[in-house]
Amino acid sequence: DITHLNKFDVVIVSYATLRNDIELFNQSEYNYILLDEAQNIKNYNSLTFKAIKTLKSKHRLSLTGTPIENNTVELWSQMDFLNPGLLGTVSEFKNKFTRGIEVNQDKDVLEKLKQRIFPFILRRKKEEVLKELPEKQEIILYSEMEEEQRKIYNEYREYYKAKISGILEEFGMEKSAIEILTALLKLRQIALFPAIVDNKYKE
Repeated sequence: DITHLNKFDVVIVSYATLRNDIELFNQSEYNYILLDEAQNIKNYNSLTFKAIKTLKSKHRLSLTGTPIENNTVELWSQMDFLNPGLLGTVSEFKNKFTRGIEVNQDKDVLEKLKQRIFPFILRRKKEEVLKELPEKQEIILYSEMEEEQRKIYNEYREYYKAKISGILEEFGMEKSAIEILTALLKLRQIALFPAIVDNKYKE
């Protein structure tokens, strides 16, 4: 109910909920729309991008560590949300920038794109932020298995130990990697919750 949401200064919503309930959120105009993990709108054909584009607001901000993951068109999606028209239509952008940068490796075209978008970007590198972060703290907690779980774990461990020893002798290390990874996965699952491996342990 939009009258309920309008009582609050800040509304936090997931991309999926926003997309599914866009009619509800479109009943308001917002002061700020702030996208966190804004790479979620990288695909301009996605329903999420289309939904977010319909929202009405006075100001827009995006936060992302990966404005481009696969291609330059993802940057167009970001900028079209933030500043519609700045980079033209998507087809204009592809003709003017994508082809030159991705196909022709044209540094002049890349520089033109940078000049166009940089006034709208505040970029902070990891090295700049690290000194502002508190020291990393590690808390190590040991959780021992109870007797019955330990028994199941040991049975599987002995089984895989014998199986892998035989495979190693016969085929060598190179052809045993999958078996070793499978054994480690199974043992990890039993350490977490034995029913993941076999439903007979669900109780």
